[in-house]
Amino acid sequence: MRRVKAADVLNEVIRITVAAGREILSVYEQSYQIENKADGSPVTTADLRAHELIVRELSVLTPNIPVLSEESSNIVASERLRWSAFWLVDPLDGTKEFIKRNGEFTVNIALVEKHRPMIGVVHTPVGGSTYYAATGQGAWRIEGHHAPTAIKSRSYDGGAARMVASRSHLGAAVIAFRDTLLAESGLPVESVNMGSSLKVCLVAEGEA
Repeated sequence: MRRVKAADVLNEVIRITVAAGREILSVYEQSYQIENKADGSPVTTADLRAHELIVRELSVLTPNIPVLSEESSNIVASERLRWSAFWLVDPLDGTKEFIKRNGEFTVNIALVEKHRPMIGVVHTPVGGSTYYAATGQGAWRIEGHHAPTAIKSRSYDGGAARMVASRSHLGAAVIAFRDTLLAESGLPVESVNMGSSLKVCLVAEGEA
């Protein structure tokens, strides 16, 4: 399989991610169908429409690279293990937040090559922000049609810690970790609850 250079496809991947966000927003304020998958998690019309758009566009962009999407049919492990590269997609991350209409959902696309992420793009349809990173190119945020701004995570410099956790999946283990951190450090721990991969974006730009 011919190796894909991040610089050759990154802008197209960003375009596809944003286009999927528009597809999701076209469903957001309307009536839509909600079903439950085998694992009990919800899936909506918006999930499926974004999935179809992304798979179609990526298949044109890189015909020889398979797409593994959360909404794909099951692909047996023996086949996936033969892939030297693949697109990893969550067409609507935060379906529960989408259903709640709180805006905390994202579109996620990553290129994985030899078990290592080469490109990662996260788009927030409601906020209009796009976060992206590629090997050797740093991490960036785009606000609407503005020029990209470089972002970076921060090192702990003392004082209160800020922990970001899931809004809809805040389990006992996460609460126990927060309480342990508080007890061992003796410092205040601010807990921020947020849906989808927005949590990762906060960390990436040094906000948590």
